[in-house]
Amino acid sequence: MIFYWLIGGIVITTLTFFLSIDNINLWKSLNASAIVALAYCIVLIIFNIKLFPLKRKIVLIAVFVIGVFFVFKSWSLAYEQSTWQKETLLRIRGSISRGVLNVSLNNAMLHVLSNYHSQADKNKKSLKEIYNELIKTDSGFIETLKLSQEDSPLIYNKVLSDTELVFIGQEIFVKGRNPDFANASGKKGMVQVRATLTSKGVKYESEN
Repeated sequence: MIFYWLIGGIVITTLTFFLSIDNINLWKSLNASAIVALAYCIVLIIFNIKLFPLKRKIVLIAVFVIGVFFVFKSWSLAYEQSTWQKETLLRIRGSISRGVLNVSLNNAMLHVLSNYHSQADKNKKSLKEIYNELIKTDSGFIETLKLSQEDSPLIYNKVLSDTELVFIGQEIFVKGRNPDFANASGKKGMVQVRATLTSKGVKYESEN
């Protein structure tokens, strides 16, 4: 009889885990299966405790309660630790992403600025004209900028004028500081930086 109880518990707990599985947050499935396992153990004790004398019943219940308490404490500590590790890794990844975006934007903006200042004063082209020429003719510039590629990160040309170029660099998968921040792509809460180029240089701003 106990064999069927054990098999039943294993099957129910396993099914609960896989039916509630979340590829992003595994703790949802673990918590759901743990609740089912606990409920199953309680039912198992209720149905089988009558087979034991009173003293053993008390000992069994006491051991079960103490065991559940220590398992819950261990479970809570493991959850807190994994949550802390996840948040720490996301913060580190966010800093790295901002650095990568700044480097990409810096390389592209300085390339435009270098071409702008290397011109002769006569018939001098604007920043916008220089940028448009590079986009059409310079494959290295296009690769550095990676305009509107469907991967992470993305870079958008927000403003193009004769005297100012504004670019937005945004991550697709990495969360920023503010979860409610509205990103250039329409997403929310992703890492985003802004680069503004004028004839005097480049200004960077970490927006999220």
